[in-house]
Amino acid sequence: MGDAQDWLDEDFELLARLEGVKRASREWEFHSRSRAYATHAGALLEEAERLYARPDFTARLDASDRAYLAACIEKAKLVREEEKAQGRAREEQVREKSEKLIKRARNARWEAWISSVGLAAALAMAALGGWQWLSATKAKSEAQAQRERAERTLAQAADAANGLAFDLAEKFGDLSAVPAPIKADILSETRKLQEQLLAGGAKGDNLRRGESVVLNEIAQARLAMGESAGALAAARQSAALMAALSAAEPENAGWRRDLSVSYEKLGDVQQAMGDLDGALKSFSDDLAIAAALSASDPDNAQRRWDLSISYEKLGDVQQARNDLNGALNAYREALAIREKVSGSDPGNVGWQRDLAVSLERVGATLTRQGDATGAIAAFEQALVVYRGLARAHPDDARSLVFSIVPHLRLAELDRAKQREHLEAALAILEPLAAEDRLDAKRRGWLTQIKAQLKALGQAAPAPRSPAVEPALRQQ
Repeated sequence: MGDAQDWLDEDFELLARLEGVKRASREWEFHSRSRAYATHAGALLEEAERLYARPDFTARLDASDRAYLAACIEKAKLVREEEKAQGRAREEQVREKSEKLIKRARNARWEAWISSVGLAAALAMAALGGWQWLSATKAKSEAQAQRERAERTLAQAADAANGLAFDLAEKFGDLSAVPAPIKADILSETRKLQEQLLAGGAKGDNLRRGESVVLNEIAQARLAMGESAGALAAARQSAALMAALSAAEPENAGWRRDLSVSYEKLGDVQQAMGDLDGALKSFSDDLAIAAALSASDPDNAQRRWDLSISYEKLGDVQQARNDLNGALNAYREALAIREKVSGSDPGNVGWQRDLAVSLERVGATLTRQGDATGAIAAFEQALVVYRGLARAHPDDARSLVFSIVPHLRLAELDRAKQREHLEAALAILEPLAAEDRLDAKRRGWLTQIKAQLKALGQAAPAPRSPAVEPALRQQ
């Protein structure tokens, strides 16, 4: 054997890639060179392209193999072009929605200004009419009519402001998909309108609540952009607004829930800034409100779920403060709620996934406390939940990726089953990598898992999980 053959025999990974290309090529030929069967993509295609430049590699590829790789390269190029086109289309949709919202805000601000001027004039005319009642009844009547028109227009502008505030969440969710400059424009115009309306005499608790919604969005946006001081100021202002509304109407459950959300957002900012004492106070305030709301309506599943989130937030900051007992108690409270609530609606994928995440948090805390047996049990329970989701919802790729975490944790904790869990995680990650659907963090996991399996003396590539294929097709 020549040197190249000896080198290939010694390097299993290179040989496996070579055989992988040849197997895929045969499958591609069998299916009449269908584009759907040009399966090398992403990281796998990059590896094949690098090896394709080596004579010792290309010498073992026949004409069909080379045609197959060319088809994969062409497919990857088309996919990139399609993704760019889709990205441009999404950006254009976001821009159109944003421009409409900004236009609405500016129009409403103009109407509000006219209304406030008209209202002031109407009040002056009404005062004049009252002073000259006997000689100016017609002026008084006209002034009253003008005042009513101005107040109606001002109310309409206030409704527009509320619509803007709540359309932010409806149209863009948490605004994470909106480019920062557009996001800043929307929030800035909406805040200007709200402030102008309040200065012009507009009234209504819903307008103040709309302020709180926008301020929470501003806090999240500024935190994401690294503007911590602005994020903290907005979050505190939102909490103060909702505290005042809630104090004025202590029986209004909606105001109290909104106040708990504001405390949660404030805690998020404080924790991100490293103010763990402040975050602990904010999350504790959030939890107190959520607990009271849940106790007042124990059959309300959403309120109980809100309470579980409050416990989880509290547990996270306690974990950061190294209060492991406190964190474990909070996570177990959240877990107990989620077990009951998710059991009442097993078809709710989000609740099932959050249940598994609660089990992971318990397992991670037990690991830090040195309770390996308890941690293994928690992570295994999380896998049971994820496997149930895979059976019931084979197209749910997100839950499939989430299930990698307990596999990796169990590979660390349960040495007897280390290979089993690493191979299971690899079977999930490899198809995703082939479709170029892994972010940098999870590509790092893939590299780490391969290295660990090689160190363990893996004799063959991990089998592909049957649950992966339908999930990939739906992404």
